[in-house]
Amino acid sequence: MLAAIRCVDELLANGVARWHAVQGADPFRGLHIGPEEVERWLGAADAEPEPISAGLTSVMTRAVNAALDDSVFRWLVGEFALTAFQAAALVIAFAPELDLRYERLFAYLQDDVGKRRPTVDLLLRLLCPDRTRRALWLGEFGSGAPLVQNRLITVARNPEAPLLSAPVQLDYQIAAVLLRHGQLDSRLVGFCKVSAATRDFGGLPIAPEWHKALPALLASAREERRPLRFYLQGPSGVGKGHLADAIAARLGARLVTADLGALRQLSDIGERLRLTFREVWLKGGVLYLTGVDGLREDGAQFSALLGLISADPGVTVLSGHSTWSAAELDATGIIPLAFDVTAPGVQRASWTRALDNAGITVPEDELAVLAERFRLTPAQAGEAALAAVNRARWREAVSGGGDTRPTLEDFFLAARLQGGQELATLARRIEPKRSWSDIVLPQESFDQLREICARIASHRQVLRDWGFARRLSLGKGVTALFSGPSGTGKTLAAEIIAYELGLFLYKIDLATVVSKYIGETEKNLDRLFTAAQDANCVLFFDEADALFGKRSEVRDSHDRYANLEISYLLQKMEEFEGLAILATNLRQNLDDAFTRRLAFTVHFPFPDEHERHRIWSEIWPSELPVAPDVDALGLARELKMSGGNIKNTALAAAYYAAADGGVVTRAHLLRAARREFQKMGKVPSTLETAIIEGNS
Repeated sequence: MLAAIRCVDELLANGVARWHAVQGADPFRGLHIGPEEVERWLGAADAEPEPISAGLTSVMTRAVNAALDDSVFRWLVGEFALTAFQAAALVIAFAPELDLRYERLFAYLQDDVGKRRPTVDLLLRLLCPDRTRRALWLGEFGSGAPLVQNRLITVARNPEAPLLSAPVQLDYQIAAVLLRHGQLDSRLVGFCKVSAATRDFGGLPIAPEWHKALPALLASAREERRPLRFYLQGPSGVGKGHLADAIAARLGARLVTADLGALRQLSDIGERLRLTFREVWLKGGVLYLTGVDGLREDGAQFSALLGLISADPGVTVLSGHSTWSAAELDATGIIPLAFDVTAPGVQRASWTRALDNAGITVPEDELAVLAERFRLTPAQAGEAALAAVNRARWREAVSGGGDTRPTLEDFFLAARLQGGQELATLARRIEPKRSWSDIVLPQESFDQLREICARIASHRQVLRDWGFARRLSLGKGVTALFSGPSGTGKTLAAEIIAYELGLFLYKIDLATVVSKYIGETEKNLDRLFTAAQDANCVLFFDEADALFGKRSEVRDSHDRYANLEISYLLQKMEEFEGLAILATNLRQNLDDAFTRRLAFTVHFPFPDEHERHRIWSEIWPSELPVAPDVDALGLARELKMSGGNIKNTALAAAYYAAADGGVVTRAHLLRAARREFQKMGKVPSTLETAIIEGNS
């Protein structure tokens, strides 16, 4: 380019010589217009003076040929199919970007110190040998000419002035490319950033077929020089940015990330978007657009974005949460890539990467359990691994020694804390602490609870690895019904299952779900199940018959909308892929459509004498002082209570004992039993009455 600029010096020297020949050497030229000057210019209208020099064409050719030795300039000429004249005009416009002395020379030749950029007239006089040729080439600076339309130059024309007087300036982005400036265009700094792409596909937790298809697709697109557009759809933290980085790295390009959410806060959104696409294309980068969902709310701006994507010849990667319509994808040639954290191998790859980054290793069987049990994004898996490490270090610091390697329980706790924030607004989170030894049930019911845990543990193996997911469009989750009288252990069983699986238990608060306003219940249910899908939890609907009741005959609009709520709930239950437990005291009130969709129905009967004996025997904490007259077998025989009532009675007796001697006696228990029967509104049997009154 410096060699080309030296040719420009020669052109300008010829221009100065010609200017002196026409204008003379008046030191006050430009400050006044005398009669001699008017006569001279009128004479020039009839006879065009001799051109700058006979060698003008050769000078222009030499300038262009010299500039073509520069690879970037040659690329620009080829991409925009520029003629020799257009290329020469570009060289002259580029001169002030290299050396400010050209601003003074242009001002001198234009007889105006304020005109520091060449006007259309000056460019034509420098490049064209005669007036006829200048008239022919004047159109090269019109709004539809290649140099202007492709924004290689800017012609700042005043609508009230001739085109010849308009100053010409090289476009800022074109100048930056020719000067090899790697910095981002200052107009894009508020919402764009440039980064060196370094990631490789091999380490990404993505679907196996993506590992094969993406490198092949990128290689063929680069070889055939055709554009590529991807839409990465999924929640935050699934690795969309990492995949965009790997795409850029495979192409040997830098990644330019544009935050459309930040762009919407600025002015001139359309122009800045255009500049962004152009900046990335000129510098051979890969454009990664985040926050696309927000821009979709503005129809006009989103349409403009689609137009820019369709016209862009490079590689564009978009990122969002929502699904695009087929029309939007087809119109722009965008390839949708929906992230699925449950896809085969993705969870395992996420945990493997997270553990490697945390600098720890776990046995293969523990890694398999983590990958099987939780539905985490790669980012969540990374945070869980670090949290487990920190928990283990804290435990070691408190105990003053021991193994600092995280246990499986550490990983379980850290993993289940990664989600459920939105679900917590619709349900009450219970951290499970009860185990199998805390519940007393008939063997049949106990076995069914074990089977529920076994099914969840093998969920992904059966559905994903063994292919059942391809045969099931709905009903991939596990739904269980716990039915039985109050206090028989339904909530306790749900907590035990959650504890066994290492998950949180979310108890649904019907008051936050059911609404008297039409359509609101459905909205709440949709929020509930959407939040639960990625919360790694067990959903527990207590007193489910209140929400899952039988559909009734339609007598008025209230019946119709109530039935719609139930039908919608049936649909969401079938779509849910986790574990949902329904508890009811009145199984007969449940809609038959629900019972057909249940994987398990577990009955919790009123405990018999043997079961009550076990409950009374295991109810007392080891620290509690109990008098010898407290006979578990006798209490089981004498007081017919459910497990929940027994727990309440034992707790009340402990409080009575705390205020009366500090030892739980039979008298304390029978007094507590009387209060429990009163609370239940239940009339004790003759035997129970005699025992209670006899010990009062």
